[in-house]
Amino acid sequence: MKKPKSGFINPDGPAAFTLFEVIVAMAVLAVMAGGLFASVRAAVQTSEGLREEMVRQRDVAAFDRWCDDFFASVPATSRLRARVRQDPGEDSYFAITVSGISCGLQNHALLNPQHNRIDIAVRKQPNGLTSLCVRELGRRGSGGSATRTDATGWVELLPDLDEVTWKFYDIQSGKWYEDWRNPRTKPGVIELTYHDRIGEQSHRSVFWVASLSSPTKPSPASKESEAATTATDTESSTTEETPATDSTPTSETPTP
Repeated sequence: MKKPKSGFINPDGPAAFTLFEVIVAMAVLAVMAGGLFASVRAAVQTSEGLREEMVRQRDVAAFDRWCDDFFASVPATSRLRARVRQDPGEDSYFAITVSGISCGLQNHALLNPQHNRIDIAVRKQPNGLTSLCVRELGRRGSGGSATRTDATGWVELLPDLDEVTWKFYDIQSGKWYEDWRNPRTKPGVIELTYHDRIGEQSHRSVFWVASLSSPTKPSPASKESEAATTATDTESSTTEETPATDSTPTSETPTP
């Protein structure tokens, strides 16, 4: 005799999962999926961080290489100054100004061949950090001021920096200075230090300057004295090389 059907599970029928088992399985799958998503997300973030660090190292190396080539090739007739400046309507900033370089930097491919001045500045960003920027300025006009209308804008080379410091070494005095105000001479070595907020590490670069001072043309008087000294040295050297001779005649006594 068959038992009547009811809404309860038939113990004699095929086995099945209970509602509690299904809930537990779904919870386990959710936990595993969350862990897998977190692992994938961490791997992606690590990859992006490594890529940003590599790009940052490339930018830092490019800036150091540009500065190294720039300071090593400035002509002796150029003028270098480093001090705090302020443009009209802008905040003050520290800048290294090198003027008179259009004819001496043929390998640097200036944006405008008519420009003869380059500014390397430490400028503030809206987020409170600082950046290293470069711009070019044109030749001086009839009034003696730089033609700012023919100037390129600031090019941001290294952003998101902190504690940027320039130092200048004077070989004659053997001292380091935080600015350079004498345009007739140049520092022998320029040092740049800063803290990189992207890579969270400190950086230090040293650049050698091509010439220490501008060459001076000799005066006509000095040229004449130099020529006279050369002639005197030539005569004295000729006299010393001539062998001495005895002018007294010698008589021979015949042998008997």
